[in-house]
Amino acid sequence: MRISRIALTISVVLSASAAFHTSANDSAWDKFVDDSSLNMKGRMSGIKMTPNNVKVDNQFNATTATGLLFQTGANEALFPGMTPQQVAGYLDTNPEVLAAVTKEVNTMLEDEVNKSGEVDQGGASLWLEFESGYLFDVVGFDLGYQGGVKTWNNAEGTLILKPNDDGYNRVSTARGKLRFGDDARHISAKHGLGVINRMHFGRDPDEYLLDKTYEGTEINAKWDNYTLYGVTVTGIGEVTHSEIKRAEDFAHFRKAGFKHTNSMGFEYKSDYGQLKLAHTWSNNYMNTTSVKANTGLPIAWLGADIAPEAEFDYLLLFQINYNLQAAKEDFVTKYGVEMPNHDSTNYEVMFGAQLDNVFMAASLNQVGDNGFYKTGTGSGGSSDNLVGLSLINDYDLPGQTTYTFVTSYNGRDMNLPGLDISAIVLHSRNIDMDAVLASGNIDYYLTGDPEFTETLFETRYSIQEGMLEGLSFRGVMGYESNQANLLGYAMWIEYNRALF
Repeated sequence: MRISRIALTISVVLSASAAFHTSANDSAWDKFVDDSSLNMKGRMSGIKMTPNNVKVDNQFNATTATGLLFQTGANEALFPGMTPQQVAGYLDTNPEVLAAVTKEVNTMLEDEVNKSGEVDQGGASLWLEFESGYLFDVVGFDLGYQGGVKTWNNAEGTLILKPNDDGYNRVSTARGKLRFGDDARHISAKHGLGVINRMHFGRDPDEYLLDKTYEGTEINAKWDNYTLYGVTVTGIGEVTHSEIKRAEDFAHFRKAGFKHTNSMGFEYKSDYGQLKLAHTWSNNYMNTTSVKANTGLPIAWLGADIAPEAEFDYLLLFQINYNLQAAKEDFVTKYGVEMPNHDSTNYEVMFGAQLDNVFMAASLNQVGDNGFYKTGTGSGGSSDNLVGLSLINDYDLPGQTTYTFVTSYNGRDMNLPGLDISAIVLHSRNIDMDAVLASGNIDYYLTGDPEFTETLFETRYSIQEGMLEGLSFRGVMGYESNQANLLGYAMWIEYNRALF
């Protein structure tokens, strides 16, 4: 009888235990499924840029002209069999020949700018991104695919497509992940392919057929508003390539011989602003240290008569980005020129105001005497606050000073909260053309000006509700006053949808 009762007790306990574990497993699986998501993005892109009234008016001395002739190979046609010293000496003692050579080079450059500066291309792309929850609140995975195809490509210039490419596709995300803790406080790790949303690891999600994909590892420690992280990147999938590239695939990284780019950083975010610090390095190549801070001050706190419920709709805004680079002994620019052991800086300071549905801002962006470069595999670091709104130009040239002015209007007072209209003016000056040439950037040295202005007008509309929620339209028109005098138009139609 006693044995029967013991057996019965054991049976009840085992049944209860099994039921408990089944319930726990079911609960963990249900939470894993509930926390998982599958998102889709479809995009159609069209961009056209046309050079207008191209006038290249370079004035070369004998030494510079000789260097350009031999770098471009034109010396074989003009001075066959002569050495650089012989050509330089001949041009120096024959100014009329130097003038004729300069005129001929300028004419060739004008023809090349008219041909290669024209962009007329379009494409369509589809992105799928699955992000799992964490099974047992510990383990998960992410998977993603991105693909884009050419719809037309009628010119030699390159932006979203290279001239002979029909499209790009790749597995954009394939990584495992661990997390110990909850969303607010945890230690987590991700390893594999995916996007890295950290300083120095830029994204291009708004214009191109693909986003950037990084191969590597990221470890985070988060406590409420504070985050510490470390990143190691071993490869990058760029926006106009299907394959994942590694450092040895880039010619200017090979001398340094590094296999990965590393970064450590700190982030603080609150309702009143954010602070970001990051240090990124590639062995024997370059280090970059950056700080970014922004905040807003309610105008009501300064005594303005604003209703309490609208207090945070009227703000004075401030942001600063500061970057310091230290090139190492094996640094080579992306143009193939060795520039070891130099330092450079880049900063942008912005002041702005949010006045209900109107945003106004101005910024100063300053690049150091040696220009600004990527630290390693796919990592940037330059300030890209307001200058990041550019459509036509980059703003990383030696000595370049850029003043940016932005005005933006949101249509919520017309019951169109998805409508944004913006005007942007970027004025650059003080570009050190000798330093541009020294860095190996021959294209800009020959066809760019030390001062220019880029003007943009942008309209964006996104549907906020209903069956078409997630559908958006964006159009940009821009022109510049550089030697190419580019006039550009671009249109994007995008549809974002959470499938579950």
